Amino acid sequence: MTGEKILIVEDEPDISLIMTAAMRDNGYRALVARDGAEGLDLALRERPDLILLDLRLPEMNGIQVLHSLREHEANVPVVVVTAWRSQELVIEALRLGVKDYLNKPFALADLLGVVERALTEDRLRRERDELTEQLLISNQELELRARNLMLINRVSTTLTSLLDAYDILALAVQHVVEVSGADYGGALVLERDGRHGQIIAEHPSPKLGDLRLSLPSSPSARRAMELGIPYAFKDAASYPLPESSQETVSSLGFGSLLLVPLVARSELIGVLLLASLGQPRPFSDEEREICQTVASQAAAAVANARLLQDAQQQKRALARKTQELTEESSKLDAILSNIADGLVVTDPTGRIILSNPVFREMAGLPPDRSLRDLLLAGCFPVADLQSLVSRAQEEPDQVVTGDIELPDGQVLRASATAMRLRPTLLDPAQEERVAGVATVLRDITHEVEVDRMKTDFVSAVSHELRSPLTAILGFANLIRRDLQRSVSPHLGSDGRAAQVIERVLGNLTIIEKESERLTQLVNDLLDIATLEASQMEWQMDETDLGAVIEGAVSATIALAQEKGLSIRVYLPPQGLPPIHGHHDRLSQVMINLLSNAIKFTGRGSIQVRGWTLNAHDGTLHTYGPTPPSYRAGSKDRAALAEQPFSDGDWAVISVADTGIGIQAEDLARIFEKFTQAGETLTEKPRGTGLGLAICKEIVERHGGHIWVKSEQGEGSIFSFALPLRSETRETECVIENGG
Repeated sequence: MTGEKILIVEDEPDISLIMTAAMRDNGYRALVARDGAEGLDLALRERPDLILLDLRLPEMNGIQVLHSLREHEANVPVVVVTAWRSQELVIEALRLGVKDYLNKPFALADLLGVVERALTEDRLRRERDELTEQLLISNQELELRARNLMLINRVSTTLTSLLDAYDILALAVQHVVEVSGADYGGALVLERDGRHGQIIAEHPSPKLGDLRLSLPSSPSARRAMELGIPYAFKDAASYPLPESSQETVSSLGFGSLLLVPLVARSELIGVLLLASLGQPRPFSDEEREICQTVASQAAAAVANARLLQDAQQQKRALARKTQELTEESSKLDAILSNIADGLVVTDPTGRIILSNPVFREMAGLPPDRSLRDLLLAGCFPVADLQSLVSRAQEEPDQVVTGDIELPDGQVLRASATAMRLRPTLLDPAQEERVAGVATVLRDITHEVEVDRMKTDFVSAVSHELRSPLTAILGFANLIRRDLQRSVSPHLGSDGRAAQVIERVLGNLTIIEKESERLTQLVNDLLDIATLEASQMEWQMDETDLGAVIEGAVSATIALAQEKGLSIRVYLPPQGLPPIHGHHDRLSQVMINLLSNAIKFTGRGSIQVRGWTLNAHDGTLHTYGPTPPSYRAGSKDRAALAEQPFSDGDWAVISVADTGIGIQAEDLARIFEKFTQAGETLTEKPRGTGLGLAICKEIVERHGGHIWVKSEQGEGSIFSFALPLRSETRETECVIENGG
């Protein structure tokens, strides 16, 4: 082979001229350098096929040139031509990769022989490297094909063992991504129209989940899909997408797309979508072929899994229905016959569908008589029950309860619930409807009698306790007066007698305070018993909540000032809207809440806020001077939303203090009778434990709700809400009172 480029690095002009002429005469291209530095520069810049290098050179000797070539990883064969006879230099040169060594003087034939031998060796090395590389590529291709065949075999075995369509498609997507080298893969399952579908499985990470995609509408693409032939989009931007999905998909940076159809029993059931990210790249024929094979196996496995699942579901459903039908009748009869309460089920027209023996006995009918298709009004002619059933049918989301008193004095507690039929699978467009009402009647005659006896007992005991308590308080006051008027002035300088009198007066103070606390307990017991027995007839009138708040503040301001506390009132500028309520009882609620706030607050202030709230479809809107913790976006807004507000407008009053707060474990039972916050075993009780229970009874008698928000050490906010008759809107203002 001729035409190779040979670099001659020689400082002697005559020898350089002879070598150059010899090279050119034999068809080589010669480059000449006069010193080592110039030779190194030409070697790195021109990349010759061979270097003829002298060792004794100016600027940089031959050994230095060899070291530099090695440092620059210049893989160029070198032949040393020198007059030096140093064995050490020869060894060093050979160690640095010199191919041959020629001593000066030399014959041209020897020079040409060395050059040809070195070039031939380099040509053979390059050919060997090329053959080795081709062999490696061929081996890699064979290994890839063998691996793909093994993968296809493994995929086929795995797919046939799976029984869930989602698992099959997820595995298929994973494998086609691996064999094709794609950056993303997804399984698109077609809808009934055969033109749209949704991605249900993705690999390696979700990108198109919840997107509804369309298949390409071009005739060639549709035909390829139907025949099971992969269809490629060199540029993913040309794939047809709905306008709502274009921005989302384009942001993913897809380059090329390959659609591999899933065809089972000549039906296109879906598509495996493969995508490359970044620059578009073609999918090779081999990749398409392997993906098509995997897709065919996956489609067949999906079809088989669907058939198997359908058969199993039908078999299970048939067995279950058979068993249910066999047991239903006996179960229902056993339940109805053994239930302790009366049960009657009516249809929307009021006719009885089902009843149990207990109900028939309550109605005064033979227990074994069938009442099916008879009117409830005819079998159980009690107006209260008819009204209860009608309300349950009109309010299907509520459980309607009420007590019914029969002519013979028997008292029944009835709970009526509407039965709603949801749309069936056969007719999903059908609206939900009320199919009837199920009513449960429980005989509470004994409980009512016991409750009456309890109330009578509490009332009698309370009345009996009032007389001795009055006497104790009266005599204690008389003793105090007599001691202060008749004894203390005559003691003179008798210090011991004065100490005795002071101790007696202290004991009288304890007697008076404990008697007053016991009197309050008796009054609270009477109130709670009367409220629970519903014996109190209240005169409900239009009530001004502002006046209620003002009266309660006036009644408690002295207690607050004794402890150095201020009471601030915040109301809307036009005041709170009037409600239908009992002024005195609502004043009792406010006084109890303010008294508790003063009692458990050591320093700081107490804030009373009146505001309104509108509830609509579970959404709350607050107006006026709402407590900061309940305003929109605050951390306790969720606690406000947990209250069972029905749709409409509500007046809300909140009493906030900066006291000791309530422990978390006490919050759930704070409104229960005889419950006091704190360590009742180690701390002296600060009340009767009935005040908040009375507040709860009064508020609920008004149709309202009461709740508390508190953190230990940060104070408490007690709030109660009362329903309004009409919508109101307020703007926030602040009115400060007390202080």
